[in-house]
Amino acid sequence: MSLLLYYFFVSSFLAHDIHISKCTIKHKADEKVLQVSVHIFLDDLETTLSDSGYTDLGICSERESEEAESHIAAYINEMLLIHNSIEPYELSWVGKEVSEDLVAVWCYLEIENVSDTDGLLIDNNILQELYDDQKNIVTFTSSQGKKDFLYFAKGDEAVVVDND
Repeated sequence: MSLLLYYFFVSSFLAHDIHISKCTIKHKADEKVLQVSVHIFLDDLETTLSDSGYTDLGICSERESEEAESHIAAYINEMLLIHNSIEPYELSWVGKEVSEDLVAVWCYLEIENVSDTDGLLIDNNILQELYDDQKNIVTFTSSQGKKDFLYFAKGDEAVVVDND
């Protein structure tokens, strides 16, 4: 019974009215790699994965399921689309860690063999199937030091990276 009360207390404390994710994409031209970091609230990620049939994942907890990371990686690959003019890139899972405040997870992925980012298309739909007011912020940094701040709301089109 006390565990149940603890769960309800923690759930109500961690509930949030702001639906936002953060993503940073950094192009390392010398390594021909895009490094991708995605920050997602744990409760939202658990909810959307549960809605897809993946329950009891216990992300970033002592009871984390062995399949949790593969489900997270597949979800991010489906919802964060990065592609050149020819084909979409596959994001390779690097790892994850819980945020300092313990309410979110940082997911780390990368895309190899990306020598040029001019004309790169980015479309971030993370959690937009869950919340109509979901907003996703992407910070893109190229090897030239240029930063673009991209903002995605439900229904927005993909954004083209322009290195001019």
